[in-house]
Amino acid sequence: METYIQRLRAKVGHELLLMASVTIAVYDDQDRILLVRHAEGDVWVLPGGGVEPPESLADAAVREMWEETGLRVQLKHVFGVYSGPEFLVTYKNQDQVTYQMIVFEAQVAGGVLRANGEETKAVAYLSQTEMAALPMPAWMHAILPDLFAPRLRTNFQPPTWQVPLDGVRKGGMSDYVRQLRQKVGNDLVLTPSVLGLIFDEQGRLLLQKRADNGRWAGPAGAIDPNEPPSSAIVREAWEETGVLIEPTRVIAIFGGAAFSHSFPGGDQIVNYGVVFAGRFVSGQPTPDGIESTAVDLFPLTALPTELMSPRWRKLIAIATENRDFADFDAASWQPSA
Repeated sequence: METYIQRLRAKVGHELLLMASVTIAVYDDQDRILLVRHAEGDVWVLPGGGVEPPESLADAAVREMWEETGLRVQLKHVFGVYSGPEFLVTYKNQDQVTYQMIVFEAQVAGGVLRANGEETKAVAYLSQTEMAALPMPAWMHAILPDLFAPRLRTNFQPPTWQVPLDGVRKGGMSDYVRQLRQKVGNDLVLTPSVLGLIFDEQGRLLLQKRADNGRWAGPAGAIDPNEPPSSAIVREAWEETGVLIEPTRVIAIFGGAAFSHSFPGGDQIVNYGVVFAGRFVSGQPTPDGIESTAVDLFPLTALPTELMSPRWRKLIAIATENRDFADFDAASWQPSA
């Protein structure tokens, strides 16, 4: 069966693609972590792989675990969200991919542990000391410290984005998406993205009135290649609202068929993203005139709910619950008989 990545590669060749991916951390009773030895690159990594739209992130994680290790797992929580230069991979055939990676923690629910002989050559539970001597890609080294730290909340990388020296708020379609659309036309494109619920010291919520549909929502947009999700939401908030923000925690992840969208021009996307809660740092809320036509701070008791989507109302409710781990839709995928 032709996959999403095969359809895109037929049109873009080896050029860089931004993909959503999932990996799974499973611990044994000695706090060792299950790793697989990948045939591609002969490296040791967490089980996982790319998302095949329109499946959900959770379904992709359960499916990848089964395919690579023979284990059925129950997802416990979202361990962390990651991206950046370390997550750029050049494969043996010269295909380039940069990943937005969602890491789940899971527990074994059945199956028989084994390598599949194609993608995976070996599987083993390993300690941090044992891992130190193994060949691993850069992205594994980026998340390794978190894997052996106390698991208290959904992890994310600190933002590194800074306001450009010229102060220009660049909105609209990114250069990456524009160049990709020139090759693939209106075809479905998997779009890693971020959303933000930003509160000031008085507990007011930062909202923008979107230019495309006239509804009120928080800052949101697609991540750029090699950009950590936390940097993406800082950038998007500044571009769309003129406000500098600080992400404080991950409150949800999302993606799949329910997040598919067709634009008036015919472009098709399916969003896979990360929702941050954050705090207002500085700036004067101001629309950019491209993606936002108005920006304001609203008390939670006076939100413009009649002009907000049910999805945003749900996210606001989640943000006020102060959960430690991000919300996600449960997996429904099952291996065939």
